[in-house]
Amino acid sequence: MFCFHVVRLNSTWSAKNTKQKRKMRKSSGLLQKFFPKTSASTSGPSNEDNTLTAPELATTYHTVKHNLSYNIQDSTNIRLGRTKMEVLVTEVLGPYSLQSVIDQLNKDNVFYCLQTDASNKKKYKINGIQQKLLDFYENANESANGMFSAIKNSLESYQLSFSQLSGLSADNTNVNFGHNHSLYTNILEVVSDLIKENCRAHIVHNSVKHAMSCLNYDIENIILKIYSHFSVSACRREELKTFVALAEGEFHEIKRHIRTRWLSLLPAIDTILLNWTPICNYFVSMDVDCPMVIQNLLMLDREIENNVVHCYLLYASQILIVFNKTIKKLEGNNVTILDVYNIITGLKTELIQRKNDKYFGHETKKVLKTITESSQEVFNRTIS
Repeated sequence: MFCFHVVRLNSTWSAKNTKQKRKMRKSSGLLQKFFPKTSASTSGPSNEDNTLTAPELATTYHTVKHNLSYNIQDSTNIRLGRTKMEVLVTEVLGPYSLQSVIDQLNKDNVFYCLQTDASNKKKYKINGIQQKLLDFYENANESANGMFSAIKNSLESYQLSFSQLSGLSADNTNVNFGHNHSLYTNILEVVSDLIKENCRAHIVHNSVKHAMSCLNYDIENIILKIYSHFSVSACRREELKTFVALAEGEFHEIKRHIRTRWLSLLPAIDTILLNWTPICNYFVSMDVDCPMVIQNLLMLDREIENNVVHCYLLYASQILIVFNKTIKKLEGNNVTILDVYNIITGLKTELIQRKNDKYFGHETKKVLKTITESSQEVFNRTIS
């Protein structure tokens, strides 16, 4: 009996084992569909492989080119996983595009221009070429020597020589283009005929910033304080909307201005001008709760001075249009060094023309006339 049961148990186990093996073979057959078929006669990928790979790489390329999220693949016909797409970018397309640039420079002995840019977020820096971005590097040393060493190491890692360097383009700062000791002077010791090119957009920005500091009213600080007051509270924005509705106007969301972004000041000023009267009425209604800084900046307790602040904002809006137009031209994709002179000369000519014509904008002229009439009335009442 005992032997019989042993044989029976072995038979049962054998049957189960056979069934399990069949199931595994079936599962293996399904898994094989995910792997490309290899052919003994060909060493390279088959046509079937290319049919699957080409759409995946094309989709990945366009996703990166147009700055789209990997999540967009969830709604496409190609079932390309986000993880796989990321690997295609970092392990296939990225190295291939980088190596293509390096091979072209070394093979054709092409001269190149080095352009550096820096993000001011802690210690992370960006180092690259205008048309082909070569490298991101992390550097805590922001001195001229530190930047030179980082660039030198980066070029050497890609087997690029300073002997092919013809120009340097960077922000218009002392650490980049100082006369005595800078990144430019360090590279000039290695490349004696180096051509330097200061960022013209930064030069225009610095000129605007310097000119704004010469005004009697701190326009930039006014913009920052008003935005700061409303940006921290949804309730305050709703109250402002009420004042806009009472003035039968259309509410415009106040835009943020960043000091290092020269194109953000004009839109910020314009949105405040569109809501100017409701904004002033809102702060006046706060009475003693109105922040003293804003009250002093807007001259809320003095009508004539408040109109003067309004006049300065209108003037700044008009003049910034000229500078912003110039900066956008300088940042154009088709602008060459030959166009820069005409663009800067055009800016200078337009500013001189406005000064000679005493043109400050139509709205500015209207408010200025109101201020003059109000001042005359106050003067007449004073002497009487």
